[in-house]
Amino acid sequence: METLSALPWIVEHGGAEYAKLGTERSCGTRLLSVSGNVQRPGVYEVELGVSFRHVIMELAGGPPPGRRVKVFWPGGSSSPVLPESMLDTSTDLDELAKVGSMAGSGGVIVMDDSYCVVRAAHRLLRFYAHESCGKCTPCRVGGNWAVRTFERILAGHGSAVDLQILDRIQESLQGGRCLCGLGDSAGWVIMSTMRYFRDEYEEHALRNECSAEKVAASG
Repeated sequence: METLSALPWIVEHGGAEYAKLGTERSCGTRLLSVSGNVQRPGVYEVELGVSFRHVIMELAGGPPPGRRVKVFWPGGSSSPVLPESMLDTSTDLDELAKVGSMAGSGGVIVMDDSYCVVRAAHRLLRFYAHESCGKCTPCRVGGNWAVRTFERILAGHGSAVDLQILDRIQESLQGGRCLCGLGDSAGWVIMSTMRYFRDEYEEHALRNECSAEKVAASG
């Protein structure tokens, strides 16, 4: 679809002109599907190189009034998350790789500060565990272990040991240990959310608290 949408413009203006759009290594445009906690969700065609702040805050209208962006997935659920402090990250494919994420499918998912990162990660891990074909041991076993560990933490029965388990699971899932990318994707969910929001994991696992719930309750 992205290719077909660009073809009429290229036919009319030529490939050389299209190559002038974007950056030197990531030329042209991309269709970004912005969803989640934004006021104007939709599909936006942007010139590669613009910032995610432009995409999320200007094109998509930013989060609802009174809320702030907490975290966003720059390229679909399998792309490592980025926090609000990295909104100025470029949509350039190489720049995304430099900060440890990826452009992926172009599905930009935005979550505001009234939502819990740990619960979001749990929901994604349930999806990846369900989608596993079961052929590769790291994905089959690791995914289910992750889901059970998240369930224990969110039920108020977590501990420091559970955080260590999640650290070990995300390491075992990454690095091309599975025949397809599903295992890596599940590992990236844990790795990236724990990297930027470990304090929320500690809230749940060590103190049975959730600061996001307090934000949501405050209106």
